[in-house]
Amino acid sequence: MPRIKYQQHHSLAPDEARRRLQELMERFGQKYGFRTSWVGDSSVDVKGRGVSGSMTVREREVLVDLNLSLLLAPFRSKIQDGIARQIEQALQP
Repeated sequence: MPRIKYQQHHSLAPDEARRRLQELMERFGQKYGFRTSWVGDSSVDVKGRGVSGSMTVREREVLVDLNLSLLLAPFRSKIQDGIARQIEQALQP
């Protein structure tokens, strides 16, 4: 199964980073049809058609770990670039 692992550093307070990422994940979910659910204060599970995984918010970084279906494998780099760009924008101070 193709996998996306991505790490983004940030300088926000963890609560603010989580709030911004929660908004981003809600937009992604509406646009791409997947569900998200927070596990505790720092991790969100992502599940949907063709994608599953998690995103973890730490004090100075965000870790993304997603598994893609074989149908999405050809688009892996495009998906990763889009996710990276959106997360970077969301975490701007």
